[in-house]
Amino acid sequence: FYFPVGNGDNSFKWFGLAVSQRILARAPKGEIYHRGLSIGKDSHILPVNISGLYSSFYHPHASVNEYLKDGDTVIVDLRETFELDENSLPILSLYYKIAFCVYNDPDDKYQLEAKANEIMTADSVLRYNKEHQDHCKKVAPMLLEMRSILKG
Repeated sequence: FYFPVGNGDNSFKWFGLAVSQRILARAPKGEIYHRGLSIGKDSHILPVNISGLYSSFYHPHASVNEYLKDGDTVIVDLRETFELDENSLPILSLYYKIAFCVYNDPDDKYQLEAKANEIMTADSVLRYNKEHQDHCKKVAPMLLEMRSILKG
């Protein structure tokens, strides 16, 4: 659905939480029908990742307007419950750990940030390559026309 973000100065963490609140507000308040959204009355759904067409990860503390422009498609993965590991501890995503400061020790924060930066760097290279390919496709006919004019 369409979600206005104003001038985009807010963070992706804010965006994820705002989307989860919008989803909860749309949940039925009375009887739940078979095809309806089935979220419990006292549910809390939280964002576990935010991605887009050109990025598999947006840093939770990054500003929305740094990475998106008006009309861009964004995918917000929401979870009501988390999978558990062999010790019955929740398996948390990189986004969730950074956004909600879930660290086992202080060094984890720096490792998580480094991993996030690595993902974002790889995504920015892919985005640049895609934009470059699109630009080349757009400019190629003009270059051919220009070459024919210069030759003739």
